[in-house]
Amino acid sequence: MAETNYYVSWDTHLRKALSTRDATELYHLQSYDRKEVAGEAFGNYLLECYSDHVRSERSQPWQALKGRKAAELIAIEKHHWLPNSVEGLDDDQLRLALHAELYNHKLSEKAYMACAGDLKHAGLAELAAQHAE
Repeated sequence: MAETNYYVSWDTHLRKALSTRDATELYHLQSYDRKEVAGEAFGNYLLECYSDHVRSERSQPWQALKGRKAAELIAIEKHHWLPNSVEGLDDDQLRLALHAELYNHKLSEKAYMACAGDLKHAGLAELAAQHAE
């Protein structure tokens, strides 16, 4: 399994969240908007990192658990859902279904370092610290 480039991943999630505000840089936004954009990006990033973590522990040659499939597996097991029910969830719904798991998930040092500076600048340093190993 190839190692995730967390800086690229964080940047992708941050840029996607910024695009909803017609902005290109977090630093150009007002304080409230910075928190909102960074929080949205972090939720998506956390789901990706959680899925990577589950994949590293549970992936098998017969089931690679690519993409968000690893997080979907946990939702299936937790809620006793069928796979087609989970596949139909959007990322917001999947984050809600896995809220406790994501809330308690600790980011690796590399994953934490990729987002910590932007979260601190956005006034969300406590959020980042909650997920630090």
